[in-house]
Amino acid sequence: QTAAQALERLRKEDGFDASALAALPEAIQSRVLRAACQEKTGQTLDFEKTERLAGLLERGGRTGLSGGMEGVVYAGRLFFRPTAALAQAAAFSIPAVLGENRVPGRCVRLCLRPVPEGKIHNLFAYALIDYDKIRGELTLRSRLSGDRLSLRQRGCTKTLKKLFQEAHIPPERRQSLLILADEEGVVWVEGFGPHARVALTDCSQRALAIEILEGSTC
Repeated sequence: QTAAQALERLRKEDGFDASALAALPEAIQSRVLRAACQEKTGQTLDFEKTERLAGLLERGGRTGLSGGMEGVVYAGRLFFRPTAALAQAAAFSIPAVLGENRVPGRCVRLCLRPVPEGKIHNLFAYALIDYDKIRGELTLRSRLSGDRLSLRQRGCTKTLKKLFQEAHIPPERRQSLLILADEEGVVWVEGFGPHARVALTDCSQRALAIEILEGSTC
């Protein structure tokens, strides 16, 4: 197979399948890594950088490339990104209102919707919370030390730090994940869903929908 054919076969979400890459014969693996880097960053890997990147495929980690880019392997994927992404996102906190809310790099829309009829499906309810169970004012913010989340389907409460670790979320991404909180604490976490105390039930009357739009323009 050619490098181009292998590259197409190994695509995985926004990157490439690291385990499958690691299993390729060395000669093909090197060509695929160079092709992947060329496609994603526009630069050609030299021998040393190709070797460093290949060394990450099984153990994970990151390595610097040219032009302010880096190659990263985690959660079974190889992908490329600007090195600036390593800088931890600045903490933020803004009052959340119905309608459009601007947070760093994104727009969050909060709106009231009818509660879905019938059984509440977990996937559908992911971005919906029970509006009438909110206590006081809402805030959109980054995580704070000690934040905790109780997921109804798991039946336990864990710190966000523990949940992020279990989900293999890189440390540099954790501060940028959105948290919706009321005056009692966290009510919803991006990527995880609502706290059990505000999750929709068959008795819920009003649902607050949370929609995240990439880019700062709402």
